[in-house]
Parts: sequence; C-alpha cells; structure tokens
Amino acid sequence: MYTMTKVNAAIRPHLTKLFEEVRRVDVCIDSVLEGQAAGDIRIFVDSLTNPSSAQINQGSFAYFAGDSAGPSAEQWLEELPAHCYIMPSSPGWVQRARSIHGGKLIRGERYMFSPASLRPGSLKELAEHPDYIVEKITPELARDMFRDPLQHYHFVNYDTAEQFMETGFGYCIRAEGEVAAACTTAMVCRTGVEIGIMTHPDYRKFGLATRVAAAFLLHCLEHNLYPSWDAANLKSKGLAEKLGLIYAGSYEVFSLQD
Repeated sequence: MYTMTKVNAAIRPHLTKLFEEVRRVDVCIDSVLEGQAAGDIRIFVDSLTNPSSAQINQGSFAYFAGDSAGPSAEQWLEELPAHCYIMPSSPGWVQRARSIHGGKLIRGERYMFSPASLRPGSLKELAEHPDYIVEKITPELARDMFRDPLQHYHFVNYDTAEQFMETGFGYCIRAEGEVAAACTTAMVCRTGVEIGIMTHPDYRKFGLATRVAAAFLLHCLEHNLYPSWDAANLKSKGLAEKLGLIYAGSYEVFSLQD
C-alpha cells in the first residue's frame, strides 16, 4: 500500500480511470485528481505504477474506487477510524465493509442541491444585515484565520493561507475584532467549489450564516462557478433551500460507529 498527499502526473491517468465510475456528489474527487486539494488530504493506492484500487481520504470522508476484493482494500477498510463516512464509491466497497464491520456500519443520508434557481437580486437582499457587514476575506485576514484554531476549519484542505487565497475565496462577518461567521471554498476544482460554513458559537442564531452564504453564492454566479452544497443534516438542508438552492435528492453514506 502506498500513500500520497497529492496526485502526480504519472499516476493521474490511472486514478482518473478508476474514479470514472464513482458518482460525484461533491467536488472532492475532482479537486484531488486535479492536484488542487492539499492539507489533510491523503490518497492510498495499491500500486504506484498501475493501481487497481484507490482510496481518497478527506478528513472523516473516504471515497473508494476500483477492485474491492484485493488485500489492500481489506486493509483500508479494516483500518477505517470510527465515525468515518464511506462516501459513494465503486461497486462492492460497501458490501466488503459490511462483511468486515457488520452492524457497526450504519447507513445515513446526505442531501444534494442544484443552483439552477439562484437569483442575484434575492441573494443581495439576503446578504444584507442591519447590524453586521459582509466582507470578502483578504490575504491578511486569511492568515489570521489560518492561525486561529477555531477558524482553521476553513483551511484543512489547504497547505497555507496563501494557497487558499490563490485558488479559493470566502466571505465573512466580523464582530468585536473576531470572525463571527464565514463561508469559504472548502475545496475547489476547475468547474466548481465546495461550500464550507461555520458560525462562531457566540454568534449563532443571528442569521449570520445566511448572510455570508448568500454573498458566497452571489460570487459564484458572477464568476460562473458551480457551488456544491452537500448537506449533512436537515438544518443545513433548510438553509440551502432558504438561499434558493433546489433540492436535488439524497444519497447514501455509511459511517463506522464505535
């Protein structure tokens, strides 16, 4: 088994072929294959020259492709940490995981959305707040956020704040000298971006997530970027619909319990 932090040019065609059949529910796979994702990303392959199976690991999410019957596949599945989610993968991987973990593998749902109905006027109205101002994240602010343990969530797929600014973007609201809420590019690929939102615990229930997300989506419309909103729960689903995104169905995920 071999581990990489980035996909190099030599192995990219092999991994692209392996992941061709894997359903895209977010931009993670494409971001990794393009070599844009960094930070905590890990790619596992059973061969550096001609892989027959592969795993992309992004935080608590795992994407599998290729042959699920080989020894590397068994090792990867056995070593899955608790609360890791098996995302849509090549056929056979969930069944193999179930044969290893049995009842500890729990089925769940996540929700997808289409931006087809987004309207600039509505987003501009939603971005306005009587007491708070939405601002675009600057290089200086990104560096400060990168060093802040609470805000580092926005940079887990980047090596540096500078890399984030070169390839991504974000919007935030500041209050009393700190970031109260932010919506950023969790991951990027050539055609789209993955949305990451977080509100400071002291500023929740003020509608700030709505404001920063609206500004973020407006930026996507203005720059012809596809915003991928992957909702893990009904609260996130409700916010997406409030912003004007169209529910496009759910998909299965499987998490490993203690």
